[in-house]
Amino acid sequence: MSRWDAREEAGWALDLDELAALLTPRTRLIVVILPHNPTGYIMPAGDFAELLRLAEERGITVVSDEIYAGLAVDPAAELAPAATLSPRAVSLGGLSKSFGLPGLRVGWIATADRALLDRARRVRMHANSFASAPSEYLAAIALRHSAAILARNRGDRARQPCRRRGVHRRPPRPAGVARAVRRRARLPAAAWTRDRR
Repeated sequence: MSRWDAREEAGWALDLDELAALLTPRTRLIVVILPHNPTGYIMPAGDFAELLRLAEERGITVVSDEIYAGLAVDPAAELAPAATLSPRAVSLGGLSKSFGLPGLRVGWIATADRALLDRARRVRMHANSFASAPSEYLAAIALRHSAAILARNRGDRARQPCRRRGVHRRPPRPAGVARAVRRRARLPAAAWTRDRR
């Protein structure tokens, strides 16, 4: 596995020349998270098309984690789902982030690659966890009202002081479970995590 890192001095942009240099004949998969968390970076559409072309030329599948899609402060910056742009791309989405509905635990995979989709379906059928009927019902309602929900959630993000200028100057510090618990319970985080191992 090779890491393709975004750099602050480049505005968190991903360098396609660097990606090309990282690819080898053994590369099978490129994974991107767009919009990126925590920087908010959204790759320009032309660069995204070039990434997909680069992958197609080499027979590489691109997995695009689009869980934050729909939350760009500027909706014009949003990218089309990767699965609609390339036959070798896979788009992952869900209701937890952009829709603010993590409790429903509903997500999806989209791809034009039928063989890959069939393999994913077979794996999923052997899993021991499925969405409940109420979650599926509520998810369908949320998807029918996606424009209004995403507009509201975009507005919420735009009002956050750290988001007003678009991309963060610096990514926020990670907030793990121990950090959140320490704030609420006023316990030393190290002691709390040590006691639970």
